[in-house]
Amino acid sequence: MLKIIGRSTFDLKTVLDTLASSAARLSESEMGFILRRDGEVYRIGAATGLTPEFLEDAHRYRQFLDNHPLRPGRATLTGRVAIEGRAVQIADVTADPEYRLSEAFSLGRIRSQLGVPLLREGTLIGVLILSRQIVKPYSEKQIELATTFADQAVIAIENARLLTELRESLDRQTATAEVLGLISRFPGDLEPVFEGLLENATRLCEANFGILYRYDDRAFHVLALRGVPHEFESLRRREPVRPPLDSSFGRIIVTKQASYEEDVRLSAEYLGENRVYRDAVEIGGIRSYLAVPLVRDGELIGASSIYRQEVKPFTPKQIELVENFAAQAVIAIENARLLGELRESLERQTAMADLLAIISRSTFDLRPVFATVAQSSARLCEADRAIIFRYDGELLRMVATFNTAPDFEEWIAQNPIRPGRHSGAARAALERRTVHVPDVLADPEYTYGAKDAETIRTILGVPILKGDELLGVIMIYKLDLRRRDREATCRGPDSDGARCRRESPRGVASRSGQPHTSREDGVPRPAHRRHRPRDQEPPEFRQQFRRPIDRAAERAD
Repeated sequence: MLKIIGRSTFDLKTVLDTLASSAARLSESEMGFILRRDGEVYRIGAATGLTPEFLEDAHRYRQFLDNHPLRPGRATLTGRVAIEGRAVQIADVTADPEYRLSEAFSLGRIRSQLGVPLLREGTLIGVLILSRQIVKPYSEKQIELATTFADQAVIAIENARLLTELRESLDRQTATAEVLGLISRFPGDLEPVFEGLLENATRLCEANFGILYRYDDRAFHVLALRGVPHEFESLRRREPVRPPLDSSFGRIIVTKQASYEEDVRLSAEYLGENRVYRDAVEIGGIRSYLAVPLVRDGELIGASSIYRQEVKPFTPKQIELVENFAAQAVIAIENARLLGELRESLERQTAMADLLAIISRSTFDLRPVFATVAQSSARLCEADRAIIFRYDGELLRMVATFNTAPDFEEWIAQNPIRPGRHSGAARAALERRTVHVPDVLADPEYTYGAKDAETIRTILGVPILKGDELLGVIMIYKLDLRRRDREATCRGPDSDGARCRRESPRGVASRSGQPHTSREDGVPRPAHRRHRPRDQEPPEFRQQFRRPIDRAAERAD
């Protein structure tokens, strides 16, 4: 028996079947069973019979026990052993007034039974049951022999547990090393990192699929998916998840701690027909799930969720594993953010160097400078269009463009802008500060006809100022609605606008060279406002914006 235990370290079923069979044979029993403790119940772990006929009876009885785990109590032999913690026998189950498990006789034709506890350091972990189909009580020697087999079963179960824990620990360490390797190999590319995280999390936690979310605007948006059913994937990509704050998933927004649902069908949200939970069950087939928050500097930035399509709770070790993966996801996101900021900083420095080079070559002609500024502004801010206007004391007239259609340029040239509230450039000129309109179609004050001449959605306007004197406006445009992660960086650290202290060369006119009459309603010229002195502006702003334009102005003068 000990040789079998040694040879079958990872195959616990084979060991338990052999133990039950040997114990039954040596104790003159027709059948043997081993039940293992699972929380508050005992589930069948082995069932054997000494002959094909007895084996058939044992398997028929086992099928019943598979669906009906036993609990401590006087109604079953297993229950009695559980509450007494010692060997217990029933001479005849059909004559015992407390015995209520009639299936033992009707399915297994069992009459006499002996139950012996499996004890590990005084803790009950299972029960060995020997059964006879005749009424014949067990002797003391047979009880002692059964106790010996029970001790061997404990050794086998403990070995399997320790080796399983060791294997799981190695798997976790290997998975962690793989994810860290992905982070180091792809420092700026999150996609392979997220795929590796979800692959390892679903595999090691025995989940059917997983989703990684980012949290933004009080909703969870899909970042990455693994193994998600097609229809459910389409739904999640199309519609952000906005769970109720008092739901199991929504609680991570408040607590920033892992949350799970053992059976979504039994949740109050599903029973209350909450759409998020109904879709999860009816479209995703989800029954159990685990959600772990992604937290950076105390702020929720996302969540990592894994799902099972069967009712099976996640263990504490599985929860800990997913929490570790979530921490690694935060590291990857932070690395990508820092690298992105570094690249953007280098791009800005390169743009400034290009601008300085243009300025040095264009002493008296600012048109190349304006063209470079327009192109760099659009590129660095991921915009589609850019226009620079010069203020002639009454109207804003176009002097440079980037990536604009000829007919649109002609329309802009024929419609100079008066300071006011009706357009982005007009507001920047009126308020002498940076103006950002996320969606011009949703802004009731934006009436400038440019939105009808071309499909403009998002605009950013920055005034060009010499002290308090308005010289012009830089405008950049996006033709569709997109995330605006970088505009603040593009505007620079001065939130009041790019008050670039420069002079326009005398004689620079509109693009066509002829003055134009505005088709807009007239707006009174704004009074000059007092702005922050030059020596109070951040050094980074002076280096990146003011100095290049100052140099151009000095050369132009």
